[in-house]
Amino acid sequence: MENKEIEILYYPTEYSMTKTATYPDNKKSNLESTRTQYAGGDPETLSFDLFYDTYEYQEDVRKYTDQITDLLKIDPKSMLHLR
Repeated sequence: MENKEIEILYYPTEYSMTKTATYPDNKKSNLESTRTQYAGGDPETLSFDLFYDTYEYQEDVRKYTDQITDLLKIDPKSMLHLR
């Protein structure tokens, strides 16, 4: 994976990171209470608001915002090919 810097015109004043785990109840008919067991962690989520104002530069704002949305694109070369 290629490391690439992304220019942010205005840094967010706050952000949040969320990480969750799953603990399903194992219900057995012969037990009075349920038994909880760790089943795994979910992916971590990073959330923030970015504000882009390119009026002063007279540039298309997509020059900057596309760099962020492109992070969601999957690079086919990095995929494992299962047979």
